[in-house]
Amino acid sequence: MKSSTIDGRIEKRIFLSLVLIHLILVVLDYVFNYSLWFPSKPFRRIFNLARDNSLGGWVASVQSLWVGLMALIIARGESESKHQRGHRAGWGFIGAFFIYMSVDDACKIHERLGSAATGWGPLQSLFDSFPSYAWQLLLGPLFAGAGVFIFVFLWKQFEWQRRKILILALGLFALAMGVDFFEGVKDGYYELSKNTGLSASVASHYSRVLEEWMELMANTCFLLLFIRTLRVSGRKIQLHFAA
Repeated sequence: MKSSTIDGRIEKRIFLSLVLIHLILVVLDYVFNYSLWFPSKPFRRIFNLARDNSLGGWVASVQSLWVGLMALIIARGESESKHQRGHRAGWGFIGAFFIYMSVDDACKIHERLGSAATGWGPLQSLFDSFPSYAWQLLLGPLFAGAGVFIFVFLWKQFEWQRRKILILALGLFALAMGVDFFEGVKDGYYELSKNTGLSASVASHYSRVLEEWMELMANTCFLLLFIRTLRVSGRKIQLHFAA
């Protein structure tokens, strides 16, 4: 058996490789969807970054899964002493949250819960009066609460260098959620198309692409943070390869 350890150089390579993958996904979306070089819609949808059931959606789901697993690895390495027990639980929650987000990306759980909620009689008028997607009213506060917990918990753990990456990651998630809110506003793209000169369909498509790209970059930042956390703590991941 051969082993390899994740160090600072591999950390940088992972980050740059993921950024490159995200850029390739955007380029593929443009080539196959905006330029319309390929007439087959089912084929173009494979590279449609605005769709969850696309290559980009698969990358997002896998990336969220890896972020969650990295957090669980950190939790597993925390001491079981009373002083560290809270740290272990916090990292465990973060790991579970990102693994849930991975499943959510693959199964569209929040969208389907939002659609189901609109049929609840007592809450029908509340959802009807909400200007955007129902899921944001139903689950938005829970996601926001999880974000606040992650921010406070990791802020206490990190030095300023990692805190800056944390702010960037959560800021990207917040912006993505804001873009998603705008997508659900009635006639929002019509107003945007009037102000930009783009057609409503193009404006809608690329706002969704922007949202997905921000989420991908946010997950990349979290992955970088957690790999760096393992490195600076002295704990190492051993990758074993068969000879």
